[in-house]
Amino acid sequence: MKKLLLSSILCFMIVFSVFSLSACADIIEQHNILTTYYNAQYGTTSGSGNYTTNSTVVIKAMPQSGHSFIAWVKNDSIISRDAEYSFIASNQTEGKYTALFTTDTLEFFKISEISYEITGLDLTATELQLNNITSIDIKSGTTSGLYNNLASAPSEEMSNTGNFSTLNFQFDERIFYKSKLYYFFAKLNYDYFNIQSGATSTGEINSNFNIDFTLLNNGTVNGNVITYTSTNYTLTQTFENDVYTVEIDYTNLQKPTGWNQEATHKLNFKFVYPFESETE
Repeated sequence: MKKLLLSSILCFMIVFSVFSLSACADIIEQHNILTTYYNAQYGTTSGSGNYTTNSTVVIKAMPQSGHSFIAWVKNDSIISRDAEYSFIASNQTEGKYTALFTTDTLEFFKISEISYEITGLDLTATELQLNNITSIDIKSGTTSGLYNNLASAPSEEMSNTGNFSTLNFQFDERIFYKSKLYYFFAKLNYDYFNIQSGATSTGEINSNFNIDFTLLNNGTVNGNVITYTSTNYTLTQTFENDVYTVEIDYTNLQKPTGWNQEATHKLNFKFVYPFESETE
């Protein structure tokens, strides 16, 4: 009986030890950190390597003469504005970090403002009236990547009682590159009120569209303003006081059946470069 008990305890200890070692092997890993730069003419980086889980990673951005560091970017999102940036190595932090430096020409920019405007909120003249916008979400992406959530309207700003509405968004600091064509997806959920029946129902608008930033500098020039008119949006580039501003007005968004012809359904984007010129 004692031998059986000792054997059982020994087996348990062996199994427990193997499990513990296996668990530790799963926890302690090597994480690859790659630092890179948008253009070596503007600046270079250091800090690439393999780092053990929970170790401290320090990456540095070193601008060339005449240029300044702007931000560290990972997956097109701004991670830090510190030229020397430290973080803990993990599965979540591994990956490629790109340093952006001030450039001689407009090559990339970030979104600074989004608004959604609806005029003529009556769905029909006598029967239906827009009562409340319950949510708006906008996503963006390229042909080489999945859509990323770009913006969403705070719920406290979504109630609509008049005939005009401008919704301001909370959004991530994402980087857009002049050399790319971006695709956008906008989803709007709303409640509408039937005046005759007194019933409230829900509706949804899904709009797909794209913005081709490669069109910049190919439009109509008027002083420091360049305008390009596409079939469904107007893109305006302005350069003033060493700041580039790119604005897009997209007006031909999908309208649901029953919306009156006077309704204007408009989505506005505003991008800026350089980033530090803004009031953060």
